[in-house]
Amino acid sequence: MHKITPFLLTSALALICLPSHAEDSEPFSCRNGYFPSEGKFSQLYKVVNKHQTHFFKDDERCPESEGCQQKAYLIEGDEVLVNKIEGGWACAWYQGKKRETVGWIELVNLAPAADPLPETSDWLGTWKAWASTLTIEQQEQGPGLHVTGDSTWGSGASTHIGQIDGTFKPKGRYAMTKDGDGKYDCAVEYTRIGRFLIVDDNNNCGGMNVSFDGVYVRAQ
Repeated sequence: MHKITPFLLTSALALICLPSHAEDSEPFSCRNGYFPSEGKFSQLYKVVNKHQTHFFKDDERCPESEGCQQKAYLIEGDEVLVNKIEGGWACAWYQGKKRETVGWIELVNLAPAADPLPETSDWLGTWKAWASTLTIEQQEQGPGLHVTGDSTWGSGASTHIGQIDGTFKPKGRYAMTKDGDGKYDCAVEYTRIGRFLIVDDNNNCGGMNVSFDGVYVRAQ
């Protein structure tokens, strides 16, 4: 399997990267739950096929087998995040207005999209993904950016919550916050690609089942 590496992490950052949740996934796996854990390997692509470009399932016999094609499709000019390439297939995330679509796409229908390194201002704003919200601001005193966030899981009396409050200095597309060096301290990785902010945490940032993992877009 080929993992895309559109930028290089410094050796220090590489040492503190979180363990990938996708390590436990099968090679044919391509779904939203595993996608954020490979955020730092993702790259922005655009659809170049003039006809409908369909998504394909990630079942064990897919994506090549008959019956793997899904109804969902993209059109020329649509942008997707690609986090891995397997043979002639790309694992892609398309963010629609209301929800995402994730699956295999034939690589021949895609081409790398222009995506310059983000400026500091490109990190700022309020970002949303499903049940999580992050706000990134310039620190009032000192260099770096301040990030705060809230996430929930469940409903009613069974609602579990999580919070993020930290500072970071982006290095290219990548940033990280940690509450401490303990095994159970909250640690979060952030990756800026295109119009997206990909977030991957270590599942220690809130109550049971609470996670900030996701592909975020700026709140409208």
